[in-house]
Amino acid sequence: MPNESNSYDGKFISVSLDSIKELHPEIKKILTILDLPPVSFPSKGFISEATVMDILQLYPIQVMSINGGAGYKCIGGMQQLQLANYILDGESEIPVVHHRGQVKLLQLQRKFLVEVCMMPAILGIYNIHSKSILKKVWQKSQELPKEITSELYLGNIEALAALLGVSERTLYRNEA
Repeated sequence: MPNESNSYDGKFISVSLDSIKELHPEIKKILTILDLPPVSFPSKGFISEATVMDILQLYPIQVMSINGGAGYKCIGGMQQLQLANYILDGESEIPVVHHRGQVKLLQLQRKFLVEVCMMPAILGIYNIHSKSILKKVWQKSQELPKEITSELYLGNIEALAALLGVSERTLYRNEA
């Protein structure tokens, strides 16, 4: 039986892209703390709608209903949502995982940081954007929940340097 504090109970559904109205406020808060640069995508000519739909089927956006049923808020898959908004029409039906009920605050924050920081690092999917995210998380780790940063080693310069493949001195010099 899964540990309740680590489980997300979701169901695959299809929704119009326009019905995803906002990011969850806690994700917005972390984005404000980190002051991340926007994700830059290749020219639209290099990304087909079919490719975006394949990505969304493999890595669906995670959503919760907005109170009152006025649409959905994104709780995971923020970069997929940005890509979908960049390429697809708002009326496009996209696959999502819909989560009902309450998601615990620390669980939501942790999953977001795993998504944007740890997953690219662990899988070796690096680009300038993912490296800058990791570095900003390290620099701002004191402003993020300690329960999360310590568990994910995001406040640990040795661990971060190893993930980025640079020396600790490089991080301190602001060159990673």
